[in-house]
Amino acid sequence: MNKNLNDDQRNHPVTDLKVMNLSNDDVAYKVSIKAKDSNSWPSVRGVQNKNEYMVFVDVKHDNDPEFYILSQKQWGAVLREILPNRDHGA
Repeated sequence: MNKNLNDDQRNHPVTDLKVMNLSNDDVAYKVSIKAKDSNSWPSVRGVQNKNEYMVFVDVKHDNDPEFYILSQKQWGAVLREILPNRDHGA
């Protein structure tokens, strides 16, 4: 079951969507969504836990937006690749 966290708290600071496992209420996943329509992504906190995912939506392309979904492990791999070459503020 998907749940919009804004139903409980307006403008949730980190998580945009909470996904529950219907067969096990103890299992929940948090999904944060970041979108951009320019060349750079907005400030991103990252993926801190195994039950979190980050969805990046690039709406710069007129016809079809591009979606990237990252787990904690994938987020770490991206950071290891981009941090050594990152310009501050970019």
